[in-house]
Amino acid sequence: MTTLDIALGYHARGLAVIPIVHRSKKAIVQWKAYQHQRPNENMVRQWFEGTDNNLALVMGDVSGGLVCRDFDQVDAYDRWAMKYPLYAKTLPTVETGRPGRHVYCRADAQVIRGASKSGSSIIKLDDGELRGSECYCLAPPSTHPSGANYRWIVDLGDEVPEVDLYQVGFLPCNTGCAGHGSTVVSTVLQVICVHCVTGNSANTAEWCWPAA
Repeated sequence: MTTLDIALGYHARGLAVIPIVHRSKKAIVQWKAYQHQRPNENMVRQWFEGTDNNLALVMGDVSGGLVCRDFDQVDAYDRWAMKYPLYAKTLPTVETGRPGRHVYCRADAQVIRGASKSGSSIIKLDDGELRGSECYCLAPPSTHPSGANYRWIVDLGDEVPEVDLYQVGFLPCNTGCAGHGSTVVSTVLQVICVHCVTGNSANTAEWCWPAA
């Protein structure tokens, strides 16, 4: 399968795909226009036919609400996967060249903005980032600057699942309790976030202090 075939496959799924310099993360085109308008098929063919260009997927509404949870290190991903095994098995996941993991889903980028103190659609976390819009992520079979190839370890499938970012653990629960506006069930000293109840793999609760 050629790079063009793969790029057209991403395009057919409703994703905005752009060309990146081989073994680099630098866009070949002025890509910011494609934050809001998806490239058409002719453009995709022009960019990728007969090339070894890397590929990137543009996050946000232009790709149907595509969001990426970027785990810098495998250990961080493994900790998340142990806590959320169902999502780890079903959400499209890429082994990156770092090595790390990119886990994809569809969600409302406004939720990310609402959880960010600065209103950004990209939230930096201790072990990586949550990327909602105004950014792109390299996609398989791109080549990392280190020479390692990106590859799917959980297949993209025909449609990327839509999720609640708190329920899947991509946004911290205490942020949700403080700013997400979710319903909480009170106890004497603590409250429990409904996202903890519904998202916990063992269907048990995790306790969170209420918002100040």
